[in-house]
Amino acid sequence: MAEEAGGSATAARHEHAASIAVRGALAAVVLPPMIAWLAARADLSVDRLNDAVLVGDALALHAQGSEDDRVRIDFSLAPGLVRFEVASTGGLPQGASPDGPLGSILRRLADDVRTDGVDGTSMLVVHIGVLRD
Repeated sequence: MAEEAGGSATAARHEHAASIAVRGALAAVVLPPMIAWLAARADLSVDRLNDAVLVGDALALHAQGSEDDRVRIDFSLAPGLVRFEVASTGGLPQGASPDGPLGSILRRLADDVRTDGVDGTSMLVVHIGVLRD
């Protein structure tokens, strides 16, 4: 995985969830294909899969901080829905609030974009698709 490329990526896969942590500098290489893979596993349409890839590209671009920053994304998926939460040791990606520049892009591509806080850590929460029965 990205470990060979000088990064420290870890991934844990469960039946319907995954978590990945990468250095900010490697986010552009690791996040978009991971998000595309999960979107395909969630059985999103081709259009929604493309939206997911663009969301991954936007997140990766904004997540590239200093070499020491770590970006963690927790994914969950269900038929027709991909949900991910983004947190970084350097803080949320710049402009990540729903009203910021990144939030503006994400709102056009995703079905739900918001910030959430857990244990004092701010996270960007993004949903693509709609849960199917």
